[in-house]
Amino acid sequence: MLPISISQINSFKPAKLIKIFIWAILRKFQFNNKKKYETVFFLDRNISSIENLYIPSDVKVINKLTKSSLIFINEVKFSLILKHFFQLPNLRIIDKNFFLTSEASTRMRLWFYDFSSINERNDYKKTSLSNLRRLISQYKKSEICILGTGPSFNKAIKSFPNNDEVIITCNSSIYEDLLWKNENIILCFADPVYHFGTSEEALKFKKEVINKFSKKNFFIICPIECFPILKYVWKIDERFIIGLETNSTSTYKDSDGKYIAMKKTSNVLTEFMLPVATMLGKNIYLGGFDGRDKDELNFWKYSTSTNQDIDSHKVTHTSFFEDRDMGKYYSKHVKIFEKQITSLEKKGFNFINLTKSNIDFLNLRNGI
Repeated sequence: MLPISISQINSFKPAKLIKIFIWAILRKFQFNNKKKYETVFFLDRNISSIENLYIPSDVKVINKLTKSSLIFINEVKFSLILKHFFQLPNLRIIDKNFFLTSEASTRMRLWFYDFSSINERNDYKKTSLSNLRRLISQYKKSEICILGTGPSFNKAIKSFPNNDEVIITCNSSIYEDLLWKNENIILCFADPVYHFGTSEEALKFKKEVINKFSKKNFFIICPIECFPILKYVWKIDERFIIGLETNSTSTYKDSDGKYIAMKKTSNVLTEFMLPVATMLGKNIYLGGFDGRDKDELNFWKYSTSTNQDIDSHKVTHTSFFEDRDMGKYYSKHVKIFEKQITSLEKKGFNFINLTKSNIDFLNLRNGI
């Protein structure tokens, strides 16, 4: 199955179609890998990039390729791929100029899919499920707040009902110190570039999460493949890491105890924040989701409290931005978001939007 981001690329030229084909094959090999690699080999001899890879310290870099080694390509050449055609299952592309999210996503998945055994992966899942059950037990109540990082971010915080509310927030909200005085914060993040990438901005985000967590423990929700990164590299207490799976076989329970499947949507709100909110309560407040105005060139604007340096990301993860049509991404996101809200309302969930938005269906649910 192709990743949802394929629908957001800016053109379908022949060269890109070939890249999509290669990416899809290598992506499937990584997802289906059953090995735990102990050695790595850099096909183009550029081993300096190992400093930017999330891999265990006991994995060895070797100078001579073996059948059991994981193979990295820093700069893709189709001749190299053809030459090593029969070793494709062992091949991983970490070329920032290759195509869309291929480099960033591959990096993010390495520790879980390539350097963990099946038993270790299952342990990450079991721990995550145990933590999720504890979160639900601790925070289940009638009213839940979901906080976005748009320009109305600070207004949303002030607008939420002040009754010791549970706030599910995301991403760069980690920078607003006043928010983190609240005792009931759940942080979600999942982006391979913005949060697990190699840019200065990504490193700044990592540092701030570690800093905030060292002062006060809080639950962190992320993709399951990021569990070992948070545990071993960021040194986050594993009792507070909830790695969630997004596929048809992974199911979790909502506030009525009914099973729900987490679906890959390419957005932290619809993939993690909203589904988790439904596990906790029926009345859900929304704030800080301003959407994208007509003149916006990037994904959308941020508040002054949550702003981040997009240019820093663009330099270190070039294709992630150059191959994507931001308008297509936003349009797809809004459609998925509206479909989720409509479907959940039919099941008895109530949504109240507390800040003005460029997303029309949110304004129809205003409680301002």
